[in-house]
Amino acid sequence: MKMPELLSPAGNFEKLKAALLYGADAVYLAGNMFGMRQAADNFTVEELHAAAEYTHARGKKLYLTVNTMPRGRQYPILKQYISDIKNVGVDACIVADLGVLNVIKSIIPDMEIHISTQTSIVSAESAKAYAALGAKRLVLARELTKRFEEYKRTTLEDSVIYYEETPPKGEFVLIIEGADAEKVKADYLSSLPSAEELLKKYSAEGMRAKELTRRVADELKQPRREIYDLYLKIKDTL
Repeated sequence: MKMPELLSPAGNFEKLKAALLYGADAVYLAGNMFGMRQAADNFTVEELHAAAEYTHARGKKLYLTVNTMPRGRQYPILKQYISDIKNVGVDACIVADLGVLNVIKSIIPDMEIHISTQTSIVSAESAKAYAALGAKRLVLARELTKRFEEYKRTTLEDSVIYYEETPPKGEFVLIIEGADAEKVKADYLSSLPSAEELLKKYSAEGMRAKELTRRVADELKQPRREIYDLYLKIKDTL
């Protein structure tokens, strides 16, 4: 059985690192032009080089979206852009326009092409046509799943239980939403021992005041002055 590829968006370098760290097999991202994801930070050509190097060093893949529909006057700029990313090391380009596909193939003949869902492929005939033009992967129109469409927002654990009892009809898409950053931070901080607990622990191990406050401040990532002030308040109880 061929394992599915876990593909994650990466709006900037930090998000790319996070996606790969947490198990993505590949990431897709946009450059600073000709990508639909204009709300993201996106990548300059220099940053694309760094992103490709970082991704490949971890045995993962990087896909570049070139999925706008350029007007005629934009094609000279598009051709220069594709020439600029020729040696970046992108594993595939995601496109939605035949003109863009043609430009990429003319400048980078061996570039793998993925067809975006924006092209709205709803038939085998269309799929074969894009394949004949050199496309390796096709993202079909979302409308094809409308007949059995079902939307659920729940936890992964509950999803597994639900779909074991109610097998999905046809394909299904699992969108994993990141946890709320503030909640994650609060949960993490609440799981840490308090500064007072650590002061007592390391004091019992025989640490002197300077080493003690430095060690606790570094562990809790708090200012040393605050830890030292706390030490002065409780030193008689240590």
